Amino acid sequence: LSRFNKLSAPYLLRFGISLRHALDQNIGSTSGGVGIALDALCGLPLTQKIISIEVQNDVRDLQKHERAAERMKSLEHYVRNALMPSGVFGDVSRWRDNLRFVMWLRREYFLAKHRED
Repeated sequence: LSRFNKLSAPYLLRFGISLRHALDQNIGSTSGGVGIALDALCGLPLTQKIISIEVQNDVRDLQKHERAAERMKSLEHYVRNALMPSGVFGDVSRWRDNLRFVMWLRREYFLAKHRED
């Protein structure tokens, strides 16, 4: 299952973000309960949880001083291609207004960088 998660999580995240962006364009303002429901419909909470678990699993067996750098590298592996598939800054417009996603991404970044095991 872990191998499947490693392979599928970046693609699921990219698809979920793209779908959520398309729905935002068609529906308009999606604050509150509607936004939460759209995130769930797009599979974002599940994909976020899978990525969080996989990043933790990737660094479980490393020495303490190696873990922070490895967590950052692992997190980047999972989210970079999904967030900026073409490598152009304009790609961020697909997800920057999804505050729940941005909050999750910031939390994962700070956990990866500063977490003491």
